[in-house]
Amino acid sequence: MTSELRPEQLRTWGVVGAGGAGFPTEVKCRARAEIVIVNAAECEPLLHKDKELLRAFPDEMFAGLRAVMKMTGAIRGVIGIKEKYTDVIDILHPLLPENVALHPLGDFYPAGDEFILVHTVTGRIIPPGGLPIHVGCLVNNVETLINGGGGQKSRDTLRPAGNLFQRVHGTCRRGSHSRPRCPCGRDDDGRILR
Repeated sequence: MTSELRPEQLRTWGVVGAGGAGFPTEVKCRARAEIVIVNAAECEPLLHKDKELLRAFPDEMFAGLRAVMKMTGAIRGVIGIKEKYTDVIDILHPLLPENVALHPLGDFYPAGDEFILVHTVTGRIIPPGGLPIHVGCLVNNVETLINGGGGQKSRDTLRPAGNLFQRVHGTCRRGSHSRPRCPCGRDDDGRILR
């Protein structure tokens, strides 16, 4: 990247958490954190999107993670991923930056809940009514990192990522699954992407 990603750009682009709550990513990135945790836990039994995205876009996820760590001043990154996803762990392991580690998780529900994830990875307990940032942690999921910073990997200037990934389930030939990208977010002038 030739330009440095800033929280204001995330707001302009409309980048929000892709984990379901839609929390504005720029708000999280304005906080100071010691650890950024990547939630790749796939806690719902039929979800496989995170591991599919990590297989297809590991460099983009790491670019997003580095950008969020820089914005928040985090000194450490941790990827929480179920230990049963050995093929994805094998892809990620050689790409790990020096200050980023993999943390294998058990195969239980709700492994991806932020409170459970923060405790499992760090041993810290988020206080009642609190947030991960109250114990020095910031949690983002894989897709949010790809959209927020990872989409910039090969571009000369920063542009909005503008993608929402959908996972299509159903009966299909082995290896013919689908991962469509759906445009979302805003461009640099605040126009909604279509």
